[in-house]
Amino acid sequence: MNLIKVFAYLLLPALIISGCGTKKYSSVGENDEIIVICDSKECKLFQPELKAIFEKEIATPGMEKLLKLSYASIEQLSSFNRRKNLILISTLSSTGETIQQIKEILGETNIQRVQAGENFFYQIKNAWAYGQILLVFVANTPDELKKRLLENKNTLLNIFDDRLNQIALSELYIKGEQHELAREILTKYGCSLRLQHDYRIFYESEEERFFILFRDIPKRWITVGWFETDEPSLVTRDWCFEFRNKIFDKFEGNEEIDTRYTTVDEVDFNGKFALKLTGLYGGTLENGWPKVYGGPFRSYFFYEPADKRIYMVDYSVFAPDREKKDILRQLDMMVHTFYTEKDFTKKGK
Repeated sequence: MNLIKVFAYLLLPALIISGCGTKKYSSVGENDEIIVICDSKECKLFQPELKAIFEKEIATPGMEKLLKLSYASIEQLSSFNRRKNLILISTLSSTGETIQQIKEILGETNIQRVQAGENFFYQIKNAWAYGQILLVFVANTPDELKKRLLENKNTLLNIFDDRLNQIALSELYIKGEQHELAREILTKYGCSLRLQHDYRIFYESEEERFFILFRDIPKRWITVGWFETDEPSLVTRDWCFEFRNKIFDKFEGNEEIDTRYTTVDEVDFNGKFALKLTGLYGGTLENGWPKVYGGPFRSYFFYEPADKRIYMVDYSVFAPDREKKDILRQLDMMVHTFYTEKDFTKKGK
């Protein structure tokens, strides 16, 4: 029986479709695990492409996978059909059982689109369980499918990455939010952000133009600094490195960016052009800290013409005993709540 009905086209050659039919329960499993359903030969055939797309690694400084792939045969589908993240993959040239399941799911019209080269993947929401994402990858031949997967790797990764962001954001303020502290910071410095329940001010200085927020277990910091200028062209790679290092050099330990493992990208930060630094910091401390310490950090640098300021919004983590990717994602959601006095007035925060 056809499980789906089409409700929207993507700009990419794909369709988003919604599940329907039998009674459903909530999806289960880990948020960052994807179960790949395929025939055994095709699993091996497409494994390099799927790994390259979905098992992207970040240095924290140990390597952590943003998503984890597990493989199962089509005969095991009934055991995994309530998992949160699923992929079905095959080709029209296959004679295995997976392509038969895909044809049943997609229906004749969508299979014709695949044959014509119009579509190669379909996103199905709530196919067998609520809160589930199922991606169906299918093309005429293995070579065609491999090519199209890699051509669209960023879009495919973002489907799951965006969902993880939504989950992180929904959980961010469950235990409460510090409205008064956020308003105090706004009054003092002309900028602020939404604060979780247990952050405190670690350091602040109007004269030095920055403040640092801290939360323990594990240790994490959010730092906001600014430079007053009417020259947005100052926002360059070298200037950003120097600005961040100057702030953290004020503290014991001589913390600085490890340039060997730090990249710089042009990104959008709340509608503004920004440079994003992604990398590792390091330093030396004693008095209860490891003599040598470090970890991951992220910095956004952008110009705000209304304030005539270049802002740095930065976060870092020290947690050598655990994975840090979920903490980093949570921190990224939090720093994106950053706002200025102008934003506060305009939106009535």
